[in-house]
Amino acid sequence: MKQFLSDDFLLQTETAKRLYFEYAKDMPVIDYHNHLPPDEIAADRRFENLTAAWLRGDHYKWRALRANGVPEKLITGDAGDLDKFKAWAATVPYTMRNPLYHWTHMELKNPFGVTELLSEKNAESVYNACNAQLPKWSAKALLTHFKVESLCTTDDPVDSLEHHIAIKQQGFTTKVLPTFRPDKSLAIDDPATFRAYMEKLGEAAGITINTFDDMLAALKKRHDYFHEQGGRLSDHGISFFYAAPFTAVELASNFKKVMGEKRSALKRQTCTAPPPCISSVPGTTKEAGYNSFTWGRCATTTPAYCILLVRMRGWIPSATGIPHNPCRLSLIVWIRKISWRKPSYTT
Repeated sequence: MKQFLSDDFLLQTETAKRLYFEYAKDMPVIDYHNHLPPDEIAADRRFENLTAAWLRGDHYKWRALRANGVPEKLITGDAGDLDKFKAWAATVPYTMRNPLYHWTHMELKNPFGVTELLSEKNAESVYNACNAQLPKWSAKALLTHFKVESLCTTDDPVDSLEHHIAIKQQGFTTKVLPTFRPDKSLAIDDPATFRAYMEKLGEAAGITINTFDDMLAALKKRHDYFHEQGGRLSDHGISFFYAAPFTAVELASNFKKVMGEKRSALKRQTCTAPPPCISSVPGTTKEAGYNSFTWGRCATTTPAYCILLVRMRGWIPSATGIPHNPCRLSLIVWIRKISWRKPSYTT
């Protein structure tokens, strides 16, 4: 039986093997979307244990844990780090057919050299083996090891980007660039939270926001600032598209209602085009070079991604909209109820 995670893992044809081993294997990584904390890169953080490095802040693993019925205490709660790792190890076999299963074992193999299939049976021994190596794997050491040439973090328009600036000043070989993600500027479902965010946005831009045009001006100013700091990407997490016919007067009126403690009166209906606010946000407008918008809904058990690849003065906006429903994971959550086979790979 073929060994799991062999050198030609996932390479099923001779052409694929040739392309990988002769061309791609030694190429650098250019990561245009991730959720790495820039402050930890700037500080070259050293992780106290594998849970801190691997589970803390990884919302993909959190979703799998929750889908597997793991109590929140063992996910984001106050349980000990070893107990949290054991909960993840017990969940891993149930992520079969999900990329999480592959990623988990690929990351154990490189850089830690662990080739065992992770489960609740070997959780503690794997945890200890990896922890023993962690002192040499700081945030920057990991990025250098994996030959990451550049990476783009996910940042709110109000972020100061101070850590991106610090990393650049440190002369670190990996470029750490910001990505403009203005989701909160569209979140009018909670007027109180929206108004609080408008205050933060206004402070960051040096603009008092009272009108819809004020908000656009503030976003434009922050967009320009991101551009100055090397940002060339925008990212929009859109679960559903809502739109209705509107005029500039109606739009201004609805914005005023939200800012005046009343919910928007816009009638919501799904459609295949961006809502008026999206169309106006810097980074997606026609004026900025917006060309097309492709989006997807999660209809089965695989994640759906809204991908937007648009050229605009060197910026490439992208959208990763995963609907808030149980289908967003390809994790087979019903496997506890039916007969199924665990992985039969040898190690």
